[in-house]
Amino acid sequence: MGGYTPQQGQQNHQQRYNRHNNTNRRSQGGASNASTNSNHFNNNNGTYSTTTNIYISGLTPDVTDESFAEMCNSYGKIISSKAIINTETNECKGFGFVMYENEEQARHAMDELNKKGFNVSFAKDSLSARLKNLQDEESTNIYISNIPLSMTDEEFLELFAPHNVVSHTILKDQNGVSRGVGFAR
Repeated sequence: MGGYTPQQGQQNHQQRYNRHNNTNRRSQGGASNASTNSNHFNNNNGTYSTTTNIYISGLTPDVTDESFAEMCNSYGKIISSKAIINTETNECKGFGFVMYENEEQARHAMDELNKKGFNVSFAKDSLSARLKNLQDEESTNIYISNIPLSMTDEEFLELFAPHNVVSHTILKDQNGVSRGVGFAR
């Protein structure tokens, strides 16, 4: 297992987190995506956090997915884990995510890893996961680009003739000139 000197790489952990907080997380053992099977709550800044998925920073560059999982395994049953690795250098970027079976195990891991000098917090759902939770299952919005600038609203609607269109629009600038994009529902 790689060395875990929390002081190494901690200075820029927040910068790395902000830059990579939408990173996909791979699951182990066929488990589902980390953002889909845990409890959620709305925190003060309006983003959603999970109570079983945690973010850990302060990892050294030699950490691998395997050594990261091994380090986290002693705090509870792991549903999924992922050390974020730079694909060009094959070195850990200094942070990772781990999802535990329940909130109690996640909190225990947070407490213990924080005591060891790591920066640990509940992970935030990615923007795509939050948007998926908000989507309307009953309707679909379609975004269309590269529409001819001369196309009229009526011609645009004809593109969807065999379908029931509830609403449609071509986006126009302040002068009423088409921007070449539109929406249909």
